[in-house]
Amino acid sequence: MIKVTTEKDELVCVAELNGRLGVYLDNDSLIELATGAKSRRRRFLDALAIGGDLLFSFTNAVEIAGLRARLRQRLEAFSTM
Repeated sequence: MIKVTTEKDELVCVAELNGRLGVYLDNDSLIELATGAKSRRRRFLDALAIGGDLLFSFTNAVEIAGLRARLRQRLEAFSTM
């Protein structure tokens, strides 16, 4: 669980993993897992299933949201042709 709080007027983000292994990947690595070898993706997902949590930074979320918006725009452009 990711918990965001404030302490002394500063924003603090804490990942509470409860004994699980936290894994942070940059967007290039996430894209490679999504588009690369299926066997590597399966091993990674299996590792998460038995005791890991994939952590995202705020930057990851913003970049992924931007990619999603650009993809939607491109798909909409095709539908108007």
